[in-house]
Amino acid sequence: MAVGGHDPKDAAPTVLLDTCDYKEYDPSESSPSGSAVPPGGGNPLALCLSLSNSARFTFYEGSDFMLYQHGDTRYYKVSSYGDYATIFDAMLAWYNKTPDKEATFESDLVLASNAATVDILAFCPASGESGSHAPLLTGYSVALDSYEYKPIDKPKNLDGLDSVELWPHNAQATCLIFYKGTNTVKYVSGKSERYYRAVGDFSIVDNDGRTLYDLMRVWYDTAEYSDMLTSDVRAQSKSFSWQEAAQNWANAYYGTQKEVTSGSIYKFTWLNVTVNPAEETTQAKRKAGEIDDNTYCFAVRVEFTAESANALQSAMAGNTVKCENPAAPKDAYEFYRCCTIQLRDDGRWYGTELGTGW
Repeated sequence: MAVGGHDPKDAAPTVLLDTCDYKEYDPSESSPSGSAVPPGGGNPLALCLSLSNSARFTFYEGSDFMLYQHGDTRYYKVSSYGDYATIFDAMLAWYNKTPDKEATFESDLVLASNAATVDILAFCPASGESGSHAPLLTGYSVALDSYEYKPIDKPKNLDGLDSVELWPHNAQATCLIFYKGTNTVKYVSGKSERYYRAVGDFSIVDNDGRTLYDLMRVWYDTAEYSDMLTSDVRAQSKSFSWQEAAQNWANAYYGTQKEVTSGSIYKFTWLNVTVNPAEETTQAKRKAGEIDDNTYCFAVRVEFTAESANALQSAMAGNTVKCENPAAPKDAYEFYRCCTIQLRDDGRWYGTELGTGW
């Protein structure tokens, strides 16, 4: 077992988790942005069953929520944990009773494999400004602790390569760095640095040539794209008609794919977004009680050119086809998405992408 870099076997537990009460909880139900972070949830504290077991429990500062990850992901609201203010406080008291342990490459691999115990992912291009994002608590991640790592001397060909940095949540300022086109990992701890070569199968399909860096770049791309959808796609003013609000929202939502970093699996280089009202669907869904009178259905036609084959692959769905618009670039594609726009109680319009069908 390991709790955030401390070994709980070194201290008696302050709470017996098998005596608490648990109620399963869906955080997206009370989060307008669809975030998987529980309401009121602050800094995470993770408990791992072992260095070789992927099961993890994560507790959030200031809340009674617990994230359980073992294959799938589930949230629970915890009660009956004694005299502490929150379940996080109970677990933190246990953590604080255990002695500090110096971070190691092996222990940081465990933290780095769980998005809840990763502080930052950063993309560092060799010739440009870097960007950093916090990873999603759910969704894409890389099970770094599932690979074998062999110590190596410092390679001579790393200068001038793009890299992805991962900073584990261990309060000890350690960092793992992954280099483009390689399976090399640089581990930085204080003033020391060590190098490893990861050994494993990093392919999505057989022998596709992907490296560990490629997997880490996808993780960064996913975090960046998610952050941009949250920060750049905003509710629309009630001064707009629903059609105007829908077009503005769609421009912002799909426009994020032009703004992501070059090389991203989500990167578009040309984009044209058109909103088409779905009046019959709106009426049918209202009649069925699926939407209220302040919600409207519409279809979005997205014409785009992808920066790379990987970006095109990530945009492929059942209705993605070659673009038929004669004014579009010759390598353009298009897809349709079903969406709604809702005027909520705060007087603003909120858009939602439903998918490829109603």
